[in-house]
Amino acid sequence: MRRMATLAAATSAVAILAACDTLDGWPPPGPEEYRIGFADGCGSGYSDAGRQGAIPLKRPAYGTDAEYKRGWHEGYDYCYDEEQRNPWMGGPETRA
Repeated sequence: MRRMATLAAATSAVAILAACDTLDGWPPPGPEEYRIGFADGCGSGYSDAGRQGAIPLKRPAYGTDAEYKRGWHEGYDYCYDEEQRNPWMGGPETRA
């Protein structure tokens, strides 16, 4: 049950972020825990870079799962840098 909830949350996060991200092949290939970590890290990176409405997230797996942690850091770095390069102003028509 907990795994299904995690997968559902990750799927929702991926869908939301995919709608406004330019990363080809979203989610990136890799094990499920890596992809979940990437999506969580991406939301955190966007949030720390100042994107309004981005939701930072770090699950307990961060401390116990190496694939999740690796994905989280790669997602964070990618999305933080993306927001710094191309700030999102609230909609696709206002993207720089």
